Amino acid sequence: MIQDKSKILKRLEYWMENILEAPNKNLGGWSLCPFAKKARLNNKIHISFVDWSNLDQEINLCLPKLKEKDVCVLLFDHKEINNNKLIVYAYNKNKSLMKDNYIIIVDHPEEKETLNGQSTHFEEAGIILLFNLEKLNKATMYLKDKGYFKYWPLERIAEGVDWRLTNDICE
Repeated sequence: MIQDKSKILKRLEYWMENILEAPNKNLGGWSLCPFAKKARLNNKIHISFVDWSNLDQEINLCLPKLKEKDVCVLLFDHKEINNNKLIVYAYNKNKSLMKDNYIIIVDHPEEKETLNGQSTHFEEAGIILLFNLEKLNKATMYLKDKGYFKYWPLERIAEGVDWRLTNDICE
């Protein structure tokens, strides 16, 4: 369980403003998450701290919040589960969530991948992002139309975007 929640929240806000929201020259001037700033400033992000042992219950409690919020950010102590187990959890959870028009996207500090040289990971805690799948896919298609993904390597588009647009996980 995360002990110093106020410290984590401050670091999360810093990470959002300086990593997710900041224009990035390696992405053609786009930010890593073009909708993050507007969502943060318009209070469209629900943030909560969760205990890994109650994660399914916590996700279910957040689903109704997505009627008014763009995303639920569930922060957990990343020492409770390693990155490989988190990926397996997300895959299995998305099998059921996607059938109900929801999706989780996970982030673990152990994951050291980058996007065009920019680390995308929050180092202080594990994150589960919970979205309405249809809204997320509409936003993704908007970004595709605007040329956002032309700066992404093809393999990152396949592993991070295409599977959820086609709902392949539920097949």
